[in-house]
Amino acid sequence: MTFKTISTSVRTQNRLEGGCRAHSPEGNSTTRPHITVLTVVFNAGELLIPTLESVLALKGPDIEYIVVDGGSKDNTVDVLRRYDDRVDYWVSERDAGIYDAMNKGIALARGTFIYHLNIGDKLLAVPTLLAGDVPAEVACIAGRVQTAADQFHTPSVGLGLKVHNTLHHQGCFYRRSPQLRYDITYRVFSDFDLNQRLVNSGQKVLICSDIVAFHDEGGVSHTTNRFNEVFRIIKKNEGLTWMALSYCYFKLRGLRRRLIGS
Repeated sequence: MTFKTISTSVRTQNRLEGGCRAHSPEGNSTTRPHITVLTVVFNAGELLIPTLESVLALKGPDIEYIVVDGGSKDNTVDVLRRYDDRVDYWVSERDAGIYDAMNKGIALARGTFIYHLNIGDKLLAVPTLLAGDVPAEVACIAGRVQTAADQFHTPSVGLGLKVHNTLHHQGCFYRRSPQLRYDITYRVFSDFDLNQRLVNSGQKVLICSDIVAFHDEGGVSHTTNRFNEVFRIIKKNEGLTWMALSYCYFKLRGLRRRLIGS
């Protein structure tokens, strides 16, 4: 399938931007969408295509789609130009990493709720809970995430969140608020930090049974062992006791995996 490009991207110094919002009066409408879907990308043009397609298949007036590119040198910008008349806004410029790009996307968002969809992942559904009125104290609606043909991550909120991230980032629809910011000093697990901070501030997370996304487990959080970062986050948000319990949890989980694999 081919897509018509209705305009060329706009260059501002070392910045490229495009999409409906950048090029047409309709794109600058004051009408606020209910959900903003954000995708950040860097040098992954081919992986971007199925992610874009999954969002556009569900997109309507209540959903806006924003893509933040970190100044890619491959064909990422060419891909974005092909979808220029279907994506609400995209920007390409250098950033300080994935969480800096996510913060930039949040600043650009107009939706009441914000959803982050990573490269290689696919949006499958919007939580049915978002169709109704969501109480103001609810900071996040978390759905299930498919991680393999017959494997699913089911979110939960409780003591488990104090020792590991029980809320899958690809399942979380966050309410847009000043608290929705990622700490860019963390390189891989800033979403875990965000989840702990939101819950510790007294805000609520609603759990739903909808399978909202397919997650490609080849992402950075699955290809690095930054447990020191995890423990730093827990120490800051929960204290030394929970950090020690987290250490024991991951040690026991690793031992169990070795025993099962032996």
